[in-house]
Amino acid sequence: MQTRISLKTLGPFAVILFAYLAGAPNVLSQGEKGHDPPLIILAEMRNHKISYKVDGKEALPDLLRVLNVVGEKRGHDTKVIVLVDSRAPIAEIGNLEGTLGKAEFSKTRFFVFNKDANVMSMVEFGRTIPFSTHPTWD
Repeated sequence: MQTRISLKTLGPFAVILFAYLAGAPNVLSQGEKGHDPPLIILAEMRNHKISYKVDGKEALPDLLRVLNVVGEKRGHDTKVIVLVDSRAPIAEIGNLEGTLGKAEFSKTRFFVFNKDANVMSMVEFGRTIPFSTHPTWD
């Protein structure tokens, strides 16, 4: 049994196939909205000083100014990943959290990294409690 496809039947099929393929990139790109890559902030010790990079570029003249520009371009609901050098003072995490708050970024995750060991750990914050030498264990 032989099947023949004539140009008359192939024509409408080709038009439908072309229309589908032409529209496919639009359909696929709509599904990826909201999946923008996160903003990466690197806080690294250099010559006994902390230096900042935002998406691989030096944060000059200062981090807050750069974050404000990025927030206007990409939106303040952009996810932010902060990588903090393990050699930096622990207070640096609080400084970065405050700077991100001033720049109106709220979706943040903090990691402390050790380049020499090639490892990093996520830092999670609990609720704020008053200082005590005997905090509760709950």
